[in-house]
Order: sequence, then structure tokens, then C-alpha cells
Amino acid sequence: ILYMSSLPMRTMLRTLKKKFKNKYKNMTTTKQQEDLLHWFKDQYGKYLITEESKILKEIFANIYSHRMLQLGDTSHQLLKFPSNHLHEFSFGLSSKCIGNNAISEPHLLPLSSETIDTILLHHSIELSKDPHETLKEASRVLKSSGHMIIVVFNPMSLFGLFKFSAKFFSYNPIWQSHNIRYKRLIDWLKFLNIKPIKRYSGGYFISTKSFEDQKNDLSFNNNIKKNHFMFGAFYIVVAKKYVPRPVFPDYADWKKINIATISHKKSLSEIKSNQTKEYTT
Repeated sequence: ILYMSSLPMRTMLRTLKKKFKNKYKNMTTTKQQEDLLHWFKDQYGKYLITEESKILKEIFANIYSHRMLQLGDTSHQLLKFPSNHLHEFSFGLSSKCIGNNAISEPHLLPLSSETIDTILLHHSIELSKDPHETLKEASRVLKSSGHMIIVVFNPMSLFGLFKFSAKFFSYNPIWQSHNIRYKRLIDWLKFLNIKPIKRYSGGYFISTKSFEDQKNDLSFNNNIKKNHFMFGAFYIVVAKKYVPRPVFPDYADWKKINIATISHKKSLSEIKSNQTKEYTT
């Protein structure tokens, strides 16, 4: 009886899920970007951008290279942090992203392999159609020993729980984005020969009102930094690319071969000495 009563509920949930997914797929890229920019310019979006900029400022203070690529629809326009790069440029998905230098799909970058020293992926993985292909393409254009900084929404947080329920009632790309856990991302990076170096987390408040109440509380902020809590609304991974090289076996494993080169040299010297003796006599 319980199983029969749950059938209509399951059917209704599947129908609603299919309806929302189909409508989201039919949305144009321009419409998605407008909703995305509008969300980041909202009060809570500004709060997350501010927290992300603070951590990125700390990260880029220790990275020095020539060329940096920012891959994301809002990174070049909203993020504010200094960097030690001679050449910086950004790619976006549509012309609505004011400030980007070019328009390109994140999984089809118009760049040669191993040409970028540092690449910043600002929510471009979870907002892309194929997160794994986007990460793979970013690894392709990154040089050996280059840095990759990835900013991702954290599904294992209060914001992630709210996002899980909000995707059924809103078509905004923020709520419809992929849920990428930290361990899942680390597995992808290891597969691409990219080694994670450090992890950061931020955005611990679900509303800006709670943030205003706690931002002046130094004890609360110090406890978060001291205990390294990782349940913030976003997390940032700093990784470095390593190209595998062939490893030769130790010399002890090689078999020793005795070559009679020394004895041959001795015999020649003896022959020469005998010839000189005969000539003198």
C-alpha cells in the first residue's frame, strides 16, 4: 500500500524535474549570462565576490609568471585583486560579458597547447555543459609547472543545501549548475597530472545580514581561520601541473660485462717496449 501511494509522488517529481531541465536547455546563452550577472551583482553575490577577491589576493601575491588567462563570465568584470603577470586576458561565453577579451566555449579554447603560465577558473567548471572537458581543456593550454586556480561552489555547505532545493523553482544558472565535490575535483586533477597544493574556503554565512552581525567579531573570524573550516559557500583549489618524465632503473640492476680493454692496452705497451729493446741492442 505504501509503495502504491508513493508512485504518484514519484511520477510528479520526475515530471517536474524533466520540465525544469527542458526549459533550462531551451534558454539562450545571452539570457543565462544576464541572469548570472544579475545574481552576482545582488547583495549576496557581491558578498561572495568580495570574499573570493580577498583569498585570490593572498594567492596571487606569491605567483609570478608571464601570461595569465581568466576563464569565467564574471571574473574579469567583478573580481578585484592585484596579480604579478605581464599579460592578462579573459574569455567569456557571450558579448554580454563586458570586459572579456574574447568569446569562446570553455571546452574549446582557441589557444595552442602549453601557452599559459597561470589560469583562473572562476565558477567556469560547474557552470559549463561538460565540467570534465572544461578542466581537460584548461590543462591542455597550461604550461608545465604552471598554476591552476579553481573557484567552485561548495555543495557540502548551507549554500549548497539551499541550492539543491532552489534549482526546482528557478532557472538561474547559479542554481542549475553542477554540484562538484572537493574529492571529485581532486580525482579529476590527478588524472590530468595536476597536483593540488592548497585549499581555501570562504562565504560561511547564508545571508548578508548574519555577515554584518559577525564581520566585526574578531574572535569568530580568528576561529574560522585557525580551525580551517571547509563548509563555506565556495572553495578554492590551488594546483600545479607536472609533466611525467621517463624514469630509468638504478645502475645496480644493470649486468656487469667484463671487457678486456685494459689487458689489450698492456699487451701493446709490452710489445712496444720489446721492440725498443731489440732496436737498441
